[in-house]
Amino acid sequence: MPSRTSPLASAPPQPPVNFEQQRKRARALLRGARANDAEARKRIAAAHAAFAPRARSARHDRVQSLSLHDTQLVIAREYGFATWACLKAHIHAHATLTSLGATSLVAAANRALETKLPNPLFCDPFARELAGDDGWSAMRTVRSTIAPWTDVSPEPYLSITTRFFDDALRRVVQDPSITQVVMLGAGMDTRAFRLEWPRGIVFFELDRDEVFDRKETVLRRLQARPACERRIVRTDLTRSWGSALRKAGFDPGRKAAILAESVFLYLDEPVVTQIVTALRGLACAGSWIGFDVTSAGLLASAMMAPYLNKLKQLGRAPWRFGINDPEAFLAAHGWDATAVVFGAPEASYGRWLCPYALRSIARAFLAQGWMRGEEGVCRDSR
Repeated sequence: MPSRTSPLASAPPQPPVNFEQQRKRARALLRGARANDAEARKRIAAAHAAFAPRARSARHDRVQSLSLHDTQLVIAREYGFATWACLKAHIHAHATLTSLGATSLVAAANRALETKLPNPLFCDPFARELAGDDGWSAMRTVRSTIAPWTDVSPEPYLSITTRFFDDALRRVVQDPSITQVVMLGAGMDTRAFRLEWPRGIVFFELDRDEVFDRKETVLRRLQARPACERRIVRTDLTRSWGSALRKAGFDPGRKAAILAESVFLYLDEPVVTQIVTALRGLACAGSWIGFDVTSAGLLASAMMAPYLNKLKQLGRAPWRFGINDPEAFLAAHGWDATAVVFGAPEASYGRWLCPYALRSIARAFLAQGWMRGEEGVCRDSR
């Protein structure tokens, strides 16, 4: 990286995308200045007014007082940012997400398309900005290479799933004893902001650092205000995450509504089993769970192979997990569950254009269940 001679110089041709790399550059600049490196001192003097050339007798003392905060400011100004915090926010807002994180951008773009319709199934005023240019580009790429005959209308699967679980959550939290909502793999979801919540609801969003680094930057810029008490939990669902949820204030002794929308599809079976097993130790009797899932038969079908291969080629997260009997899967982990097929009367909303499929040949499900207690499921909590 060539040195800059002015704090107002334009940013390098390639904007910074790796925050840790910039931290290392700031530390290297500090070491260089303390070692009396002429180029390092020149850069600092040009970008940091407190260290501009003055009386020769005082220059050595000023350099010795140089701190890491000072060299971080220099790095930021060499890129054209006023502060180190501005540089950090820029990097996090434009960070390259993992394939699963990028999938959440596509979902946000779909919610934005839905919101624009004359009679939308839901409205998400934040979705367009959360998707960003890369989210819209990813959605267009996936559609043009996998289903070039589709137009720019919302994807029925995604819109139906979102509306179905919007309705489900509204019903669930009518029970005053359910005061905790947990969103696994929250991505760019904005239910904490766009839905009306009863007083006292605490909404926990779980996802990786890279997702929240981008999401929170956009929400702050939009001055978004949650409609409940919202707590973000930076964690990885493929590892141990229960302790992080507890540290954020989740109380396993209180009922909760737990949603894993478009999450299990992209995880390997052992990881999904691990998550559901962990939930058994976190969710008390009367807690609710909801998730969407495809059938194992569909995943293994020759019809799906081209689609899944194309997702991999595009660097997008492919579907990995499927089950033919969601009720039996949840029952094995302590939940009494029901599942409906896409296109069923309660899972169509006038958008599912394919013929209604019987359970015996169903390809996708919307599942929800209630945690059983020692005396069986808490029926009154429904």
